[in-house]
Amino acid sequence: MNKSIAILLIPIFVFCSCKTTQYTPANFEKAMISFGSGGGFTGAVDQYFLLQNGQLFSKSMGSDYQELPSPDKNFVSQLFKNYEILGLADINIEQTGNKYQFINYKSGQNEHKIVWLAGPNSSTDKLDLFYQNLMTLISYDKE
Repeated sequence: MNKSIAILLIPIFVFCSCKTTQYTPANFEKAMISFGSGGGFTGAVDQYFLLQNGQLFSKSMGSDYQELPSPDKNFVSQLFKNYEILGLADINIEQTGNKYQFINYKSGQNEHKIVWLAGPNSSTDKLDLFYQNLMTLISYDKE
């Protein structure tokens, strides 16, 4: 083989052999925020997962993780900061009922879950604001 051809092929082999790590909520080890809602007549749960690296996933009952378009990394970074700034780790609400909403923050082995009844005047203003910001990540029309 011609020496110049071999030199040209080396970068191609290196590029093709490099794989980017594909994370899912099941194998991601850094901070993650899961959020969503559930209950109602069917009891179905719509759940979303925002990984600290910016990946966004959805999961419905009985389905696998579906990757959604990744949001702006600055917005993702701000959401993770806002969780701390707003003191959401200090909110301990576990209200279950017909229709509920939830936010779950997980970092390593530490996990904090907030569950509250859906509807007006059912939670704190800062919790509602944070939840609405998370829901802006989801770009679909729910019927």
